[in-house]
Amino acid sequence: MAQRNALSAESLKRAVRFGDSIRFRIRSTEELEKLVVKTSERALQRAIESGGHRRIRIKGRDCVVYDQYDLNLVFRSISRFLTKRFRIRCMNRDAVVRGVAEAFSESTPIYVIRRDIKSFYETLPIGAVKRRLIYDTALPRSVRHYLRLFFEAHCANDIGLPRGVGLSSVLVELAMEPFDKSIRNLGGVYRYFRYADDILIFCYTNHLEIEKKIGEHLSAPMEFNSSKSSTLILANESKASRVNKHLDYLGYKFVLEDLGGQKKPRNIAIGLSERRIKKIKSRIVLSLRAYQHDSNAELLCQRMELLSGNYRIRRQGMTLTSSDKHVLAGIYYSYPHCGDYSGGIVQNAPPSELVELNSFFHNLIRGRNSRYRPMILAIPFESHRRRLTGISFVHGYSSKFIVKMNHEKLRLLGSAWRNVG
Repeated sequence: MAQRNALSAESLKRAVRFGDSIRFRIRSTEELEKLVVKTSERALQRAIESGGHRRIRIKGRDCVVYDQYDLNLVFRSISRFLTKRFRIRCMNRDAVVRGVAEAFSESTPIYVIRRDIKSFYETLPIGAVKRRLIYDTALPRSVRHYLRLFFEAHCANDIGLPRGVGLSSVLVELAMEPFDKSIRNLGGVYRYFRYADDILIFCYTNHLEIEKKIGEHLSAPMEFNSSKSSTLILANESKASRVNKHLDYLGYKFVLEDLGGQKKPRNIAIGLSERRIKKIKSRIVLSLRAYQHDSNAELLCQRMELLSGNYRIRRQGMTLTSSDKHVLAGIYYSYPHCGDYSGGIVQNAPPSELVELNSFFHNLIRGRNSRYRPMILAIPFESHRRRLTGISFVHGYSSKFIVKMNHEKLRLLGSAWRNVG
């Protein structure tokens, strides 16, 4: 029964994603359903063989791609099966950010240790997980068969997992379980967060000893990235000498006083990280440069409305389950947790960094010494000039303003900065 649940047609249906029909050229729902049933039958007979995989570069990293749709479905379904079987808590960025905000709000003296694992996927020891899964007779034979195919293709030396395959993210969580547990059990640690390779440890005492021990618990050949390691101390007992400290984590910037041992919860301001702000500024400049080349004022307006607002876009392709067919993204929906956390009460508000972005953009298009000012003044239609002078990142966040978008338009607008970041 467990075997049928793992690779049954119903399980494989839940592994179908929007976009599959386009990528694998599936023309209709009927064809997709037949493919799923046939894949299930062959998977349960262990008759699906790997035709190999390709390696591609995504954001400077090597990733693996399988062009066989049946094998993609099998690996996805096994991922879901393992997640339920071992009760794996999949990483959720929103939940982690809320947890970090809650931990920072506590008024007790705290020491926050930040660590990042260098070349995480490439150096992760996987031998123990490999043996655990392949020789676990409680797992269906078909599941173990395809896990063996995966390990033989990617984990021959028991070190590292391929990026780009969903199954890897589940195996990562299994492999990191002993480390996560050991850090949570260290004396003095009361909150622990890990999002992939990015780690935050909240402790209330003896942080130097904890810093030493976390390195001892990290299995070789993994090692921490020294350039991304830091400790934030929030234990100042004097209000007269208090200062604000900040931490960038998961695209957010946490700003808080270094006081500890106060009666009231610690006040926190959450905004956009410096890296994110720098990225948006870069895209603003690239949008203006694109206009210098194509003289298309409508595209410039749409690019700025995209950067300063939000959009709702329909997922491409077909699915066999009742999944949400639209995605919301943009300046608010990508960063919904910005605001002031005072006395344990959340007051969502546009982050102050957006005021900075407003000034940056309007200085570029209106500043007397800006190289772009003459170009903007020379735009033929006043309606375009009005749209540009009305751009507001603050308004886009607070109003959750949504611009109409489709995939073709999104690709066109993003072409101005796609190869830059």
